[in-house]
Amino acid sequence: HTELENGEPGTQFLNKGWEGRVELVQRAVGNLSGAVGVQASSRNFKAIGEEAFVPPSDTDQMGVFTLQRLDLPPFALEGGVRLERQTVQAASIDFDRDFTTVSVSAGASRQLGEGWMTGISLSRTERAPNAEELLSEGAHLATSTYERGDGTLGKETGLGVEATLKKTGGPVTGAVNLFLTDYDKYIYERLTGAEEDGLPVAQFSATDARFWGFEVEAETTVLRNDQVTVTLDGGLDYVRATDRDNNTPLPRIPALSARAGVGVELATVAARFEGVWTGKQKRTADFELPTDSSMVFNASLDWHPLPEQDITLLLEVRNLTDEEVRLATSFLKDVLPQPGRDFRLSLRAGF
Repeated sequence: HTELENGEPGTQFLNKGWEGRVELVQRAVGNLSGAVGVQASSRNFKAIGEEAFVPPSDTDQMGVFTLQRLDLPPFALEGGVRLERQTVQAASIDFDRDFTTVSVSAGASRQLGEGWMTGISLSRTERAPNAEELLSEGAHLATSTYERGDGTLGKETGLGVEATLKKTGGPVTGAVNLFLTDYDKYIYERLTGAEEDGLPVAQFSATDARFWGFEVEAETTVLRNDQVTVTLDGGLDYVRATDRDNNTPLPRIPALSARAGVGVELATVAARFEGVWTGKQKRTADFELPTDSSMVFNASLDWHPLPEQDITLLLEVRNLTDEEVRLATSFLKDVLPQPGRDFRLSLRAGF
């Protein structure tokens, strides 16, 4: 990626990497099924020019994992384990750190009949900091901040629980998910109130944190015959995140949002219209401004000109009313809103 400054090449960002994954699926033994696998990746990153805020670095990862499922109708038990090794090196500043992480999860579900299912899952996850979190030191103009890493950051550990109630049959389908995760040394980027090179300083830091929230979605078919199918759907989601060390909000957390849509499907044409509402976000971190609510309408039209072929012509219109939208998750929300009315035409072919 080359950034242009007054039409001339400026800072270059070079990111070269590969990733591979191999899974071996077990032959079922009674009610037990599962898989084991290996996943590896390597990344070489360089930034060349005045805006190079991260030194050249190499990141290598190697992980092994297993997923297992035991069916004991009407119950099902699932579990997983992942062991990973990550190395981050930056030869120009003599930086070399290794991390070993272990993540485990377990869950149980029960079929209740008539399409209903309930379940609960527990997890303990570990994540190693990446090169940007460890090594950043300089102006990052894409976010209009001066990013400062912390080479001493350790592993981030999360303890989570999620409960689910799902309906997969009948006139109305949907799901309700409730989740709670406590983090030890959660890694995030916070504004400090200081300035460097005329930009606000954003420091990568670690703190104990808590996330909780819910997701709700539902769908129903209001008309179905040989010519047309009409469906209604909707959803609601919310997350609350708190720095437990200071009992303050974490930065850039999305607000409560809701959506509702209607879809119409014919033999070769499908249309959809939806509205997405995002509430105010007044629960903000230090040096962060609140965001207003917004209401966005989107529409799309799919045309399948050849019923026997997987070819789709898609026309989308996003933000029909040209609403000004500022996302609480954006570093630039105070100076740069999201795109306004947006037309997209695309052709997709599967083979």
